[in-house]
Amino acid sequence: DTGLKELIASGAPLPFGGDTDPQNPVWDAMMPDAKIKRDKQAITTEEMFKDYDLYLNYMRGGPGFGDPIDRDPQSVVDDINGGYLVERFALQVYGVVAEKGADGTYAVDAPATAARRKEIRAERLAKSVPTRDWMKGEREKILAKDAGDHVKQMFASSFKLGPKFFKDFQTFWDLPAEWTLLEEEIGIPHYGSHYHMDVSELPDVKTVQFVEQ
Repeated sequence: DTGLKELIASGAPLPFGGDTDPQNPVWDAMMPDAKIKRDKQAITTEEMFKDYDLYLNYMRGGPGFGDPIDRDPQSVVDDINGGYLVERFALQVYGVVAEKGADGTYAVDAPATAARRKEIRAERLAKSVPTRDWMKGEREKILAKDAGDHVKQMFASSFKLGPKFFKDFQTFWDLPAEWTLLEEEIGIPHYGSHYHMDVSELPDVKTVQFVEQ
């Protein structure tokens, strides 16, 4: 019971998108009687919805290039001041120490930032292991299918869509021929689990056939 019908009728604020800070949700309070379900799937599921249900798909920032602690500290602070980055993540992700001024804007503490980034590099070295040892441990996890459901679902759907990728994955990790990972065994809803058809069966659809020249 989202209460959206009543909110719309009264002209009250509506939860139009994701919260700015995921650890401090705000829009939940707009729907105190709603049954809220959260998961980490990256694709729309086959959940059935009715009028005034609410579905939000959070699309956070995608991956970037390079080491976060090599990023220009001023660019990080610009993101905070622009409302694109939560302040605490500046320190956690980028190693940038930002000080809030009297006017509410943030500025870089350059000496503290340099010191923190030096600490981060030292912490990385302390935790580092040879690649061969890391790969051995990762292979054991793969054999045991030891990963989060959202990660397993991502790989299982990719294996289903791309047999060549699955074969390359098996070869790279030296997996036994009988090793598989299917969406059905993960135990979470997934697209096409109950209702699916080949795209060629859809009306007014003509599939493209790729041929070698």
